[in-house]
Amino acid sequence: MSDGNGARYDLHGSAWRGRPQERPDVAGGPGYLYRPGQILLEDEQPYTGRIREQLRTVGAGPHEEHTANFSQAGLPVLAFQLPDSVHVPGLVDQLRQREDGEVMPNVGPNHVYTGEWDYHGGPEGDLEPTEPGDEMANRKPSGGPPRIAILDTGYDHAVKELHPGLYDRLDFDGDEIPFTGGDHLAHQAGHGTFVAGIIMRLAPDLRIRQVRVLDPAGVGDDALVAHGLAMANASVINLSLGGYTHGDQPPVALAAALGQLNDTVAVIAAAGNGGSHRPFWPAAFKRVISVGALDATTSEPVRASFSNFGHWVDIYAPGVDVRSTYLDGIYTDPGKHLAHLRGWGVWNGTSFSTPQVAAMIARLVQSGLSARQAAYQVLAAATWLPGVGPVLIPQS
Repeated sequence: MSDGNGARYDLHGSAWRGRPQERPDVAGGPGYLYRPGQILLEDEQPYTGRIREQLRTVGAGPHEEHTANFSQAGLPVLAFQLPDSVHVPGLVDQLRQREDGEVMPNVGPNHVYTGEWDYHGGPEGDLEPTEPGDEMANRKPSGGPPRIAILDTGYDHAVKELHPGLYDRLDFDGDEIPFTGGDHLAHQAGHGTFVAGIIMRLAPDLRIRQVRVLDPAGVGDDALVAHGLAMANASVINLSLGGYTHGDQPPVALAAALGQLNDTVAVIAAAGNGGSHRPFWPAAFKRVISVGALDATTSEPVRASFSNFGHWVDIYAPGVDVRSTYLDGIYTDPGKHLAHLRGWGVWNGTSFSTPQVAAMIARLVQSGLSARQAAYQVLAAATWLPGVGPVLIPQS
């Protein structure tokens, strides 16, 4: 259906302008989002048979698409589709109970991850237009395979004409897709393009792989992101996305995908924009380098007011008034803020702190270090800022 401005509203979020929890393919739990009627289960465990039997009793069957994707990626995860009448959070609570009273975290909803601006973890505040940069001044990327993969909204065909310097660096997974409805942009249409532009500025020699795991409204889920992570095929992986979970437990599919990665791969993820210490996934995994946002626009740098924080956040990088590449069209956020973007914008968020750290790591990988060595070196070079923690302010 259309809203009269040419913007489509469908289950893929082509131009969805409401909050994620208002979508028919997203349900709201207590403090988190999930896909209605979907449950994920770690396979090949002693309790798997018992849980599968419990799921059968409530009418659950295999979720064919996710099951096929997990099989393709070699992930030991089972996906189930439940009848509409089943309350997923309540059923998960039952399934997690062990006979000894302990909670078993390896079964859960298919959690939704997003780039939205509210507590679910994406850009903070409105995207504003800015003057174009000179991306053609950047050096041509070196040969060889991409060293860094961005799991995000993917590649829009407009980038080829709008940002030829960036296009020269991109290796994209899947078909190019338009992110506009008429001249209106879907809310997160250029999120992946914005992230890629930051990496281009800081690491101009790098080739960048774009893997689409979020729809144009910036919404994905545990199953989609885990599959993308397993298939990313790069030394450094940037995840400027995330969400909260049922019981703050690790999400099932991402836990499996991270466990399958070679230990030389560095995964860097956004800490989220909730201004909270609550664990935000996938950043909260110990296997992942978690990046919070620094406000470096003040006379003395401080932690950005929106940035999540806590012992699980590893490093902070600038996340306020970040300038980068975008698409051309009218940007509309769920609050009906309108701005005509002409290929460049200024935005805030841990989403944009993350690629700064990822780019520094990937630059060192390109110089011959393993991703793990490069990550250690970047973290060790961070400056300690009282009241914030380890801080990195990259130099182009």
